[in-house]
Amino acid sequence: MPLTSYVSALLRSQTFWAAVQSIAAVLGLIGLFFYTLYTRRMMKLQLETRRAEIAPEFTLKELSGSSNILPARNLHITIWNIGKGPALRLKGWFYPVQSSLRLDKSKFLPRIAAAEDGDISGFEVLPGALGIIVFQRIPMQSHLLCVIECEDTGGYKHQFQLIRIPEPAAMDPWLMVHGRSS
Repeated sequence: MPLTSYVSALLRSQTFWAAVQSIAAVLGLIGLFFYTLYTRRMMKLQLETRRAEIAPEFTLKELSGSSNILPARNLHITIWNIGKGPALRLKGWFYPVQSSLRLDKSKFLPRIAAAEDGDISGFEVLPGALGIIVFQRIPMQSHLLCVIECEDTGGYKHQFQLIRIPEPAAMDPWLMVHGRSS
């Protein structure tokens, strides 16, 4: 049987065209799967970029105490918003913690019933501006967890977390946690 007649018979065969359609469908599904993964990744990147454009980012400017009346005094925390977005609806609280507590960049800290409020200098801190939070009557001999919570313009919550260590030469650890939807 010559090659041309074999090819001609194969092209007229229903089985051949069914196999070609099946292969094309499988290749189409594989392409659709990878396109979906790519689109999902691009959407996630776009969301993260948008959130970074509106998110506040605090850095510790100053930590100081006043009124040396023992055993409790006031603690002034001055934060500087170096982020691109304003910090809205600021709230601050503190409570004593164990010295073994470590801050985790992925964990929002809950407000417990024993927490005491701080006095906020304003309800928002614009980009490039300073905010002052005063925690009054803090116990001087214990480690304190101080939390400043805010929202950005997209409604996502952010927390500035600081552990005040009572030793004079100790560095007080702090960090910023981002992005929990309210």
